[in-house]
Amino acid sequence: MHELNNRISGDWVDITKSALKISELVDYFNLDGEKLNRHVTGLKFAVESGIAEYKTSLLNPLFTTLEEMKFKSLSFDELREKNNDLNIIIFLVLLQRLFASGSLGFSFTKEENPAARNQNDINLIIADVLARIKENPEYKNKQAVKMILTQIFIYKRERETMKKLSPNIKDKKKAESFYRNFKATFANIFENIQKNYSILINEEKRESLKDIEKNILANINLKELLPLYTKQAREFARIRSILSFALEDKYKTREVIVNAAGQKELCLKLIDQEIAAYKKLCTALDVPKPGEYALRVSLALAVEVGLILEKIIQKEEAEPEAEE
Repeated sequence: MHELNNRISGDWVDITKSALKISELVDYFNLDGEKLNRHVTGLKFAVESGIAEYKTSLLNPLFTTLEEMKFKSLSFDELREKNNDLNIIIFLVLLQRLFASGSLGFSFTKEENPAARNQNDINLIIADVLARIKENPEYKNKQAVKMILTQIFIYKRERETMKKLSPNIKDKKKAESFYRNFKATFANIFENIQKNYSILINEEKRESLKDIEKNILANINLKELLPLYTKQAREFARIRSILSFALEDKYKTREVIVNAAGQKELCLKLIDQEIAAYKKLCTALDVPKPGEYALRVSLALAVEVGLILEKIIQKEEAEPEAEE
């Protein structure tokens, strides 16, 4: 049907236009906190094979419903409910695609603090160290922190001495020598603070690397799955367009929906290919049981995608408060 084909092509164009921004995808699929909440829970309970398992759990009842149209008519409410599930499935796949492309960062990648980027800014360094101690008093027991605190104490003491003695120096040459000596003292103090802060940051980076090594997502190249994620999204979007077309009560919709039901094997095969692709990536890491690691990848992605859904919900909940 020419009209249906145009609808499928047009919907896919619209989806790809929104695919680079989460906010635009949320608007396009008309998602809200109420719709997303149950999927956050669903992802948490997908404990066997993660996001692949959860997508399958949404696809199976969808195709069961479509197959029933061979024998009975479905209400628009039933079709609309299944279309909403397809919105979520496509949204999840496109989030995976954003992770794979690098447009979305994983939760374990921490943004470097301003002081770490500007280790020549003494004020930023001191503010950062004092803020960390305030948050966690045990932090001051680190050797590098002890050295920084000692240098801060010396700096304050020397500065007070300078302020106390400077009014008594009337001779210009003596004053120049006086300030030059204190300038050298302060420079030495600042150098020691920077040196110890650098030690502190490097220690934290090493600890961070250990954490990343524990996360399987940090070690595989998900970019290799971009074509597969795109193929999944396009196939699921095609079925969504067919249901949307049917909801408009177009001519011969029963026939096209029954035909769409025949795509079950292809859609489930795409999910199987996803797990197989994870296994291939894990095999390249030379891990002892790549099949088990592949499931860990899918489980980790379920966690990451779930966190994104939670952030969307939190943002929506915060918006009414901001308007008041």
